[in-house]
Amino acid sequence: MLTTFEDDENIKSTIELGADGYLIKDMKPEILIMSLKCIYYNMVLFHRSVYGLL
Repeated sequence: MLTTFEDDENIKSTIELGADGYLIKDMKPEILIMSLKCIYYNMVLFHRSVYGLL
């Protein structure tokens, strides 16, 4: 999921619904592009601010 929401409720419900990743839109463009490429190659990817909630 690519979103602007960083609240615990949205993050937890997204993960419970089966998301393989959670990215926050405030990422630098080059990091966002790299992240999307990683997801394309079936990697699971979570923004650092989300990782502690897993």
